[in-house]
Amino acid sequence: MAQGDFDEAKRCVEMIIQRKIFSESKDEIALVVFGSENTNNTLSSDNEYQNIDVICNLKVANFDVLSKLQDLESGDTAADFIDAIVVALDLLEDQTKNQKFGAKRVVLLSNLAGECSESQLKVIAKGMKNAGMELTVLCPFHIDSENSSEKLTVSQQKAATILSEMLEVVGGDAYPFSQAVHALMSYEKKKVRPTPWNASLEIGHELCIPISSYLKITELKPKPWKQCVSNRLEALVRGDTTLHLNDAAETEVEKDNTNPGYRYGTTLVPFTVEDRDVMEYAKGGRGFQVVGFTGSENVKRYYYMGDKTSYVVGRSGDESAETALAAFIHALEQKNMVAIARYAYSDRSVPRMGFLRPLLKENYECLVFIQLPFMEDMRRFVFAPLDVDKNNIPTSQQSSAMDNLIAAMDLTTAITDEDGEKQEALKPSQTSNPYLQRLYQCLHHRALNPDAPLPRVLPHVEAALKPPKTIQEAMVPALDKLRSAFPLERLVVDRFREAGDMVFDARSNGNDADVIEPAAKKLKEDTSMAGLMAADVTKIDTIDPVGNFRQLVSQKEYDFGNVCRQLREVIQKLLGDPLGGMCHTKALNCIKAYREVSVEKNDPSHFNAFMEDMKDKYSTKEKHIWDLFAGVPIDLLGKKECSSSTISDEAVVNFYKSEQVSSDVKEEEPVRDEEDLLDMM
Repeated sequence: MAQGDFDEAKRCVEMIIQRKIFSESKDEIALVVFGSENTNNTLSSDNEYQNIDVICNLKVANFDVLSKLQDLESGDTAADFIDAIVVALDLLEDQTKNQKFGAKRVVLLSNLAGECSESQLKVIAKGMKNAGMELTVLCPFHIDSENSSEKLTVSQQKAATILSEMLEVVGGDAYPFSQAVHALMSYEKKKVRPTPWNASLEIGHELCIPISSYLKITELKPKPWKQCVSNRLEALVRGDTTLHLNDAAETEVEKDNTNPGYRYGTTLVPFTVEDRDVMEYAKGGRGFQVVGFTGSENVKRYYYMGDKTSYVVGRSGDESAETALAAFIHALEQKNMVAIARYAYSDRSVPRMGFLRPLLKENYECLVFIQLPFMEDMRRFVFAPLDVDKNNIPTSQQSSAMDNLIAAMDLTTAITDEDGEKQEALKPSQTSNPYLQRLYQCLHHRALNPDAPLPRVLPHVEAALKPPKTIQEAMVPALDKLRSAFPLERLVVDRFREAGDMVFDARSNGNDADVIEPAAKKLKEDTSMAGLMAADVTKIDTIDPVGNFRQLVSQKEYDFGNVCRQLREVIQKLLGDPLGGMCHTKALNCIKAYREVSVEKNDPSHFNAFMEDMKDKYSTKEKHIWDLFAGVPIDLLGKKECSSSTISDEAVVNFYKSEQVSSDVKEEEPVRDEEDLLDMM
């Protein structure tokens, strides 16, 4: 076989085996080479079935077969491809005895340039048909095309005629190498047989429909690297887990002598089996339970959660279940509603909430189940409006330019088919996962070439990561309009000159008041994180309450009394935190800031009322917190500091003093009980 044809055939076989390996297929393959210098087959005799070598017998595809294929080289020895088909049929018949296979197929890859005998052709074709064996031919040309016959040799024309007759009897297919390579270039993912999850759909207490649920969409994750051994490829990896004390001897502890624990702050809280039994959730059974209905418009797209989507159909073979579910599906469709349902995979599973929406197709009807979020799963972020600054409001020209760019990048009409109709590009069903394709490519290369560097990304994988050519061409005028609509100016800063001025203080003339801040420093201050986040402050939180408080009171649109109320709520929350420590310190800082701002605003009424409430709440019941106030101390605002205050200076002085006096009296005359009186007698 010519070197080019041999390389194409070898590449096709390699890709077929690769797809079998990475899809974890249970199909068994054998490799028979004809035109070899060696003769190794069970039918060989002195003058028959020569130069046909069985490289490997039927087995599940693995890297050992790929390694043997990689070692094959092209040669000038000729052999009859009909004889090779007979050897392959004999191998299939002999090695599949007493075994059940879904299909048996012979794939012939050749340039069909050698001599062939057609004496037993009809017998061979009839035998293949009776045995249920299929035939697929891969060669450099279309064997049934009249246009290609002019470029073929006499031997190739004869072989094409023979194979065409044979394929008509057997019912096989023939493809050129170029078409086969395009179909086989992507690594195939693991095929999973759809397995139904049989359960019940409960609607109220009276209606229970037997259903089957099929997984429709889920994330395909590569196998983890948990079990791996580098130097012994055939070794079985088994993991053993042992528990040891954190001491010098690393004393081993039996698992039965341990209890799980959870960290609460710096404390480890044990969680025994008895605790688990007491706190275990009371299971409500497996299956779907409808808890209510709502309009389909109420279930927003961003509510969709979970990592899978399921199709729910009536239990196969149960006509009453199929009829009942069909009525339920059509009722939801007519009312434009969805069913909110509880879902539990098993009796031990954590229940989840989701919705069932109707899906009606020409060939089938079903319910689609998608998980919904709980309240704690929702994140409602409030962002400051972008149109506060007039410079951020786009003009009609800018909006039009952006709309044109979005329209130019539309994938739904990006390619044109053979009939001239617009089609969607990069359909998920027709596009392979580029990450998995690259992973399989590297694994295949490293298995056969352990010391070689990793190869370049495959061209078709790289192409899937880029926009289609039509999109790139359509984007050019849209991007030009976008550039003209949004002109950019480069700010050039002489960093060396600015740094020199700062080091040598060249512009200050020794006077600190004359120092002019460099432009780079001003730019840095203007774009600091604090400046960026300042516009987003709409409420006081526990992260930076002092900063939030000062930011809000500086804005005219916020009422001072309302802002003070928010700060008081945060202070109460911090003081009530069980961890104390830093939270109490942060609360004191809030009170200090509260006092300072009240002085600046000359509005002490809110602060004084707050301090009186704090005294009533903490001075008797939670003395340790009130001691924090007295230890600073944080005084009331009297007339001396704020002219609008109604608190006298004497009341300010006695605010903590009266409490200290009462506590001193208690210490001097402690309450005596009966035992103390008996001791004194």
